[in-house]
Amino acid sequence: MTIEFTSVPNADAKEPKDLFVALQVIGRLEKSDFDVLGPRLNVLLEQHGKLKLLVELVAFEGWTAGAAWEDIKLALRHFRDIERIAVVGERRWEKGIAVLAKPFTAAELRYFDVQERESAESWVKEGGSGDGI
Repeated sequence: MTIEFTSVPNADAKEPKDLFVALQVIGRLEKSDFDVLGPRLNVLLEQHGKLKLLVELVAFEGWTAGAAWEDIKLALRHFRDIERIAVVGERRWEKGIAVLAKPFTAAELRYFDVQERESAESWVKEGGSGDGI
């Protein structure tokens, strides 16, 4: 599994500390992926406060059991630290994953099909209207 991690200061941000983070998740999430992701998110949260995330699922194959547990722990640890999450995927079951993730975060969460990637980025950065999922 590969996670490509890009943090970009949001030029449209109302607060200078706002940060847009793009994650591209390729393949299957492993427990070891959270050994990298967790500390990187912690540093960004310390530096910038709340984050806005764009999570792109590319040829996504799900999680191992260990990765699922780490994902839940990370989500609960940062329950109020993420302001918005846009999930971009290409399969119907990925939208279901986004629905299932909602109880684990206070963030506004919305799913976008892969063809709507630009809309997803605009929504997450600008705080555009949307009713979630």
